[in-house]
Amino acid sequence: MELEFEDPTGGYDICNDAYSDNDSCGLCRFGFYEGEEVMSYSRSTFKPCIYSTKRGHPLMPFHRECFLMVGDKPFHNVAVAAATYRGLRFEGPQRLERRRRRWLVDTFAQDLFQTLHGRLPQDVCGNIAVYCVRQRAAQALEQVCSEGPLRSGKISVPIHRGVTLWAQYVYFEGNRYIRSFSYASRGGEEDIVLDWDREKLPNIFIRHNGLGVSKFIVTEGEESGIFYLKARFDGIKLRGLSISKSSEDLAEFKDDGPCEIRWAIPAATAKHSPKIPLPKGLDSVFVRAFDWNKPGTLGYSFHVLDNVILHMNSHQAGSPPASEEYSRADFPNVARLYLAMSPGESVSELWIRTYHEHRSTLIVVTNHGRSLIAGTQANEPGATYHAIAKLPQNKPCPMFYMEAWSERIGWLHFDSVPTWRYAEQREIHPPWRSAPRPRQSWLPSSYHTSAKLDDVREVTPCKFWQTWYFNEGEKITGLLLTYTDGSRGSVGEIRPDKLGTPVAVTSDTMFFRYKGPFRDGPDALSHMVEYGLDWFGFSEPLALASSAEESEHTSTEPSEHEDGSEVDSSEGSDSDGLVNYTNTMVVPMNGRLDWMVRPDEGNILSHHKCSTPKHEMRDVLAEHATTTTEDPVVKSVTSLIGNISPKNLELVYQNAESNGNYDIFGL
Repeated sequence: MELEFEDPTGGYDICNDAYSDNDSCGLCRFGFYEGEEVMSYSRSTFKPCIYSTKRGHPLMPFHRECFLMVGDKPFHNVAVAAATYRGLRFEGPQRLERRRRRWLVDTFAQDLFQTLHGRLPQDVCGNIAVYCVRQRAAQALEQVCSEGPLRSGKISVPIHRGVTLWAQYVYFEGNRYIRSFSYASRGGEEDIVLDWDREKLPNIFIRHNGLGVSKFIVTEGEESGIFYLKARFDGIKLRGLSISKSSEDLAEFKDDGPCEIRWAIPAATAKHSPKIPLPKGLDSVFVRAFDWNKPGTLGYSFHVLDNVILHMNSHQAGSPPASEEYSRADFPNVARLYLAMSPGESVSELWIRTYHEHRSTLIVVTNHGRSLIAGTQANEPGATYHAIAKLPQNKPCPMFYMEAWSERIGWLHFDSVPTWRYAEQREIHPPWRSAPRPRQSWLPSSYHTSAKLDDVREVTPCKFWQTWYFNEGEKITGLLLTYTDGSRGSVGEIRPDKLGTPVAVTSDTMFFRYKGPFRDGPDALSHMVEYGLDWFGFSEPLALASSAEESEHTSTEPSEHEDGSEVDSSEGSDSDGLVNYTNTMVVPMNGRLDWMVRPDEGNILSHHKCSTPKHEMRDVLAEHATTTTEDPVVKSVTSLIGNISPKNLELVYQNAESNGNYDIFGL
């Protein structure tokens, strides 16, 4: 295929990225096992070698059988690897893998069923297809390569007033991508994506995933001039589509290069072009879309770093939990907060808590009067609160968000949402929290969770590996509580994709077992749980008789619903000679349980006789109800969270304005 608008000086080729993808086969893009013989690129040819993660990864490896299907033609092999390249780590290729595998299995099974004219049942064809995904991946590539040899390259498309731009599409592994652009129709699957017949320059929104560009959205903008669409072509489809004001700029996303805003948005058109803070180093950021109040929502999960939301998910009944993996920020001091939703409960308002124009935090409030602080606990006086949005209860409400963890700042944007005309002027200053700004907080960053224990019907543990205590293995990091009336609550850190089996409440006392550097008595007011819980249950764990037995069993973990067999306060020592104690916490099934999450420092668990969960927003909402008289208006809303100090914002915006694309289309 002839590459229209080819730009030989447009930066590095997609093959450069494919060279470094050494964890998957260049054809089928499935992985390898340790010690497998593979074909690896070496000095302009491919040679056999043993795959090993311990002795360095091979370069652009292929399975032996996949290599035979491609043929021993080095240039062609490299082109195939470029076309199938799954994208950079931050582009989230792992998010596409489940859907990709399902498509490969389903389509192979359909083809087999049709080829055999129904002589094998469809379920048998499906079982066979599970073992043929690599062959189906090769077929999928072959189907889109019928026009000739694969050829990668770069393009630069001049766009000016009077231009009509067509986009041609290609289907690859079940998804539609933009294959090329043209000024006139070429036939086939195509449409007009831009018809510039006005004075004003259009806003351009581009939807990317790791494999290519899936959508191109145009709205009306405010400026005029000429710009260029820059992209890399992998032989099948366009990748890394970006916008530049200069024909000489490169279509690159590097730490210090021109930072392009990447949108991962749904098909709904964004009406406005909001101003987004783009500091340097954000080549790996997508502007993400999120829907509040989707039907059947069971809860919302937040992956937070201090007061910046890195990633968020909503979880619906009847659907498997969305992946909570987020490769951009694998830090020890992140927390995973969860707002469990009860039947009939929805998010009613979003608030911002601000400390002295220095630190800003999102607060989610429900129509049941509950709230979640999507950030650290208010452990300093002097906070102010204001509502930024009143969400519709009868339909989903879309929001865009982006994080810049390196700058400790996040961005939230509603294109259209009910709010108050001067929301920032409707601040509430609780007198019990008003005080001069302290020079420095003496408390470490912590995330507070709280839930009542009366009328709990069942308890579901969440168990996963925490980064900061990786050597300790999986621990119980939080508990999801279901009550007799069907309502739900949670304490600790919850990942819906790591929930265990629900355990019925069978007694009026719950027991926790955990190891830590301190010997805590069962009746202590609060318990320092350094790594997480090893076990919980509703029967008192049995104590072992001797210290020798204690030493042998301190690392065992009873299952969530069995009686514990560890000693109440056994003592052992690890390889570093540090003493570890196994402790028991006795929790009456009444009152409330508070679980303070302190990443990189441990957790503090405490039981309280008062059954009302700790609720930072209770008095704030009460005061807000007495002052709210005007009806909400519908408009766009943009808020910043995290470190919003004047000094930090100045640096962020200086960096943003210095990159090549910040001032295009009102950004």
